[in-house]
Amino acid sequence: MNPDVTPQVGVALKSTVDLVLSFGSDFFIYIAAVAAISLFAFYFGRDRLVPLAAGCYAAVLLYLHFPYESILGGNFYLEVGLYIVFAAAGLVAFSGLQSWIPSSGLGFIKVILLSAIIAAFMLAVAINVFPTDLYTWSAPTKALFAPNLFFWWLAAPLAGVLLLGR
Repeated sequence: MNPDVTPQVGVALKSTVDLVLSFGSDFFIYIAAVAAISLFAFYFGRDRLVPLAAGCYAAVLLYLHFPYESILGGNFYLEVGLYIVFAAAGLVAFSGLQSWIPSSGLGFIKVILLSAIIAAFMLAVAINVFPTDLYTWSAPTKALFAPNLFFWWLAAPLAGVLLLGR
């Protein structure tokens, strides 16, 4: 056995384990978001997913063009709170869109799939729109939600609603 090769294997194994663990923690955040959105859909009604997605779209635009950013003072929690307020206002404003979903509602699998798509959209917003001072995303997550792919993550809920909604 060559003693020069052993440390290289250990370093490679350590970097692989670190990569899996860091991506796993990001994946846990994603799973928690899917669970929260699914619980929202099951508690308030499955037809509330379309207004939720529309409210999140409106919140992105309102947040990016908010004219009084200096009032927030760069506080991450206030910025996320502002986004949540905009998303909640959009949810209420777009509640008429719930008629897009048939009265029979979505099935269990469709709710989970649409929740997963909306959660991925929200992660893309969190990575590309919010400041990254609070949490450091892993390299695979940053690559998956890279700025050049942000358009596709914005389009994903629209495609999901169109394909799964009717």
